[in-house]
Amino acid sequence: MEKEILFRFIGMEILQFATFEENYSESDADVEISNNFQFSYNYEDNTVKCVVSTVFVQELGVLLKSELAAYFYIEKESADQLIKSNSFSAPTELLTQFASLTYGSLRGVIFTKTIGSPLNQIILPPNDIGAIFQEKQ
Repeated sequence: MEKEILFRFIGMEILQFATFEENYSESDADVEISNNFQFSYNYEDNTVKCVVSTVFVQELGVLLKSELAAYFYIEKESADQLIKSNSFSAPTELLTQFASLTYGSLRGVIFTKTIGSPLNQIILPPNDIGAIFQEKQ
């Protein structure tokens, strides 16, 4: 990469949020948590959309589904560095940063939206997103 990639956060949107308290068991049953990360690039306005989805499942079924999109504007000069042969190609470190910021925000969304519910005691744990992305390469 020639120069530092300059970007700024421009917004967030909750795409999905549903809880299923009827499936919650106060037993010692484990809660399985799965995460998914998706990225897209809008060439017209130089924005990257990062979507983080998570699902909490316990023995009786799904407890919570959530999906948060975060939008990042890439400065024009930086965006030009990332476009090669009409294809957008971002370094893993940049995508890791976007995913980490979005994941951290989703942790707060889940905590806030479950206040007053038994699901509030299930915290989306901190995660080393960089390690996850390194594993997948």
